[in-house]
Amino acid sequence: MAFESLLVKVVYVMRERNALNQHFALCFRSLYRIPKVLIGGGVLISALNVNALESLEGKVTLLEPTQLPKALNFQLDVGNARCPEKTWLKWSNENAENNMAIYNTMLAAFVTGSTVRVYLSDGSECKGQYLHIIRDKK
Repeated sequence: MAFESLLVKVVYVMRERNALNQHFALCFRSLYRIPKVLIGGGVLISALNVNALESLEGKVTLLEPTQLPKALNFQLDVGNARCPEKTWLKWSNENAENNMAIYNTMLAAFVTGSTVRVYLSDGSECKGQYLHIIRDKK
């Protein structure tokens, strides 16, 4: 009888130990995934920040339309680290109609003294990618 009860206890302990091992294995697998999730999320957030566009918001001080319809060069009364004030900014699109529309918008902003917001494209050059004309608050 003593041998049988000892054998039952050993089997019971082994089952409990196996269940405990499975529980720890699940916990460790979950912990193993956490760094991947954190790293993956960090990379995603970094990628989103990298693709954030810089913008300049100011008044048009100079238009240079001699390259139309291929491109438009202009200056704003503001700047940033990449494109300081009085730097030539460029708008160039493959679509000539787009370039003419931007020229007309810039000309209207220049004549009325309205504020424009130019979103700069990625890269080192001071090239516009998007444009907003802003109604000044009265």
